[in-house]
Amino acid sequence: MLLSTLGETVWQIYNEGRPKASVRNFSQKDVQQYIKLAVAEVFRILYYNSKRNRDGNAFYFISPLLSIQPFTLTDANQIGMRRADMTGYDMFRMPHDAHIVSMYPIGCGDGGDYKSISLVEAGEEYFYAGNPKFSFFKFGVVKGTGINTYNLPPCVKSLDVEASFDMPKLDPDISMDVAFDASSLVLGKMLGLPEYTNKSTDNSYSLPQRNLKQRLSTQQAEVPTNG
Repeated sequence: MLLSTLGETVWQIYNEGRPKASVRNFSQKDVQQYIKLAVAEVFRILYYNSKRNRDGNAFYFISPLLSIQPFTLTDANQIGMRRADMTGYDMFRMPHDAHIVSMYPIGCGDGGDYKSISLVEAGEEYFYAGNPKFSFFKFGVVKGTGINTYNLPPCVKSLDVEASFDMPKLDPDISMDVAFDASSLVLGKMLGLPEYTNKSTDNSYSLPQRNLKQRLSTQQAEVPTNG
């Protein structure tokens, strides 16, 4: 389900149930932002569950959000660090920077383009950077709102980053299980509709939650397909 459609659906449900909600009124923009926060939280929960269960499929829920964006690299400093400034680009962030899938150095035109370099954890770069023994190791590390790269040749001019970007021109596709969990989180905990807060006493979903599942499925079915 497209994120914009999910936000619109939750906004409509909130308006229908507003008399039961908290005294504060929320705008459609508020609801859309809450949906993004809830989706990111569900992603983190699924990530940790997948790691714990070791099912080998920790990223099925994030793959539809991936896109590639280009970033110009700065000149190298004394130890060969070149930075890709990603200011203005938000992302659905994952633990251990797992939301960044690939980083492709661009510019040499020698057939080596689109071989992704490694991403190391913050702090690890001090072991490799400036050490002649590891001059062959091309890698990057997330620092602040950008990526610091090391050991890239001068012919590399930019870095194509594949990640779960969140930008106004992008409308990510959210899987239905994530859409339902995020919607319940927003409606129950963030917007204060009590019937969406917990499951009913017999451990099945409450009637409003079952209606939410059906409504999301209906909205998804109504989305036109190309061709």
